[in-house]
Amino acid sequence: ELYNRLRAHLPLLLALSGNSPFWRGRDAGFASTRTILFQAFPRTGIPRRYGSYSEWVETIDLQLRSGAIPEPTFLWWDVRPQPRFGTVEIRVMDAQSRLAETATLVALTQSLARLELEEGYASEELIGAEEVLAENRFLAARDGMDARLIDPTTESLRPLKLQLAELLES
Repeated sequence: ELYNRLRAHLPLLLALSGNSPFWRGRDAGFASTRTILFQAFPRTGIPRRYGSYSEWVETIDLQLRSGAIPEPTFLWWDVRPQPRFGTVEIRVMDAQSRLAETATLVALTQSLARLELEEGYASEELIGAEEVLAENRFLAARDGMDARLIDPTTESLRPLKLQLAELLES
């Protein structure tokens, strides 16, 4: 359940961490050029929602048995279960240049996980909206903190900064 619910927050975390505007020494026009370049690889981006952990295991086990991937760490999704440790990994963020910024993102991610498990903060409309999540990911990678993300409950683009302020008040 945590894996499914955290998918809704990936664009926000990407926008907050956007730290790779350059490609080959030139401004590429993105807050996170890494995200745009990395999506050329397979098994990247925001993965689909799974009905249960056993459904995820069945899906991934087919790829393992067939030899398509040697282990689950070859799923380079923005979020993924890590069966070896019994955890969920968030992989959407750019690397940060300062320890304090990294610590802040870690604290926010842990708080989001707890909020989702205890209160279910993200709307079901957003969690189930695959295309909206994909578009929000692009908007966050392009615009960073200036992004306006799709809110399926209001059917509008809302400033990410406003959504962040609302989240922090929760």
